[in-house]
Amino acid sequence: MQTRDNLKKRAIKYGGEFHWELHKQARDRVNVGMRKAKSEYHRRKIDNCSQTDPKKTWRLINSLFGKQNKGSPVNELRINGN
Repeated sequence: MQTRDNLKKRAIKYGGEFHWELHKQARDRVNVGMRKAKSEYHRRKIDNCSQTDPKKTWRLINSLFGKQNKGSPVNELRINGN
């Protein structure tokens, strides 16, 4: 990432097409690496989860992807107009 940042600074400073191409290549390598690392992290967390408890596994999967159960509180309950 540091190399990518330095290449971007050079590309901005000098403005040459060569420098921008170097920056784009470094940026793409960083993005691919981050995607692979994230995927491997999720795979390891799921593998470490107990295979015998599907509820726990789904709870972990939902927490990894940021899906939290957001229930809404019931303020009022009407039955037959009451």
